[in-house]
Amino acid sequence: MTMHTYDPQHFTEKVRSPWRRFFARNLDLFIYSTLWAIFLSYVMNVNVAGRVPAASLMDTFVAFLMMLLIEPFLLAFLGTTPGKWILGLEVVDHDGKFLSVSEGFSRTWTVFWSGFGFCIPIYNLVRQWKCYNACKEGEILDWEHESALVLKDEKKWRTAIYVVANIMLFIVLVYSLKMAGLPKHRGDITVAAFSENYNRLSSYFKIDKQHMLDESGRWVKREYDGTVIIAGSDFDLPEFRFAETDGIMTGLRFSVEHTNYEGMLPTYQNEMILSVLSFVGAQKSGLSVLNDINEMVNLMTDFGPNGIEANIQGVSVKYSTEISGYYATPSLGMYWPIEGEKKHFRFEFEMVK
Repeated sequence: MTMHTYDPQHFTEKVRSPWRRFFARNLDLFIYSTLWAIFLSYVMNVNVAGRVPAASLMDTFVAFLMMLLIEPFLLAFLGTTPGKWILGLEVVDHDGKFLSVSEGFSRTWTVFWSGFGFCIPIYNLVRQWKCYNACKEGEILDWEHESALVLKDEKKWRTAIYVVANIMLFIVLVYSLKMAGLPKHRGDITVAAFSENYNRLSSYFKIDKQHMLDESGRWVKREYDGTVIIAGSDFDLPEFRFAETDGIMTGLRFSVEHTNYEGMLPTYQNEMILSVLSFVGAQKSGLSVLNDINEMVNLMTDFGPNGIEANIQGVSVKYSTEISGYYATPSLGMYWPIEGEKKHFRFEFEMVK
């Protein structure tokens, strides 16, 4: 363990500033939260942006768990954390030395329950408010009976670095989450790679929990016991027809037609959007392709009776419809039959590189 002796000549008196402490701790938690979000996105294939509040609360617990596991070692070997270092703070014991790992864990654990109230909603705010007042009045906080937080200096550049660090973390987080919405396989892809892209993105965006594509691009049904069953008889699933050159996928097409069908019909938004993401999104890397795809997705979501046609990243994408006797509900992704009217439905979608 690195030894360190607290020299009073290089520090001001014990830190009382609750806001400096608060901002230092928040930056540390922001770092842990960002690392956890990247892990969820790229390893667990979880769409963090679509998390429900309960899951977001669990993410906060995980960030604190990471803090409990990592911070004791940072305090033992460096005497500080990223947030504290940027704001000029350091943690020492009463002899002016770095804490041991066990002392660092005890300190961090006490911060978790006494300072943040185990992240329990409302109680969390109560604990932070009480600690704020105690710190402001110069009282010894529960986690500082065996340690002291000292301030090396208050140079103005530290504030600038703190702001830049938060901005950079935010950019990394947003960029990572956006890139997670792109397909795994890029460049010239095979039908099998397209199918894998399609299945991953379908799971990532939670679009279809029942069906997936096999290596040949045929529909199969997901089973909870781990097996799959060919599900070609499913009425609402279009048959994908692929174009290939020397084993490389160059296009995809599907079409559906019905006459005088009295039931509901899907709009095929999901299949179009996932196909575009899986194929067009594979053409180039970076956010430029994602921005182009988002524009195309918006057009598909607000579909009209005449369809659309566009060129994205060198891929011609178009769909057309002939509909009578049905009315559309885009939010539900369905066409509904109009009683008493003659019905005709024809839908065509095509992507060609």
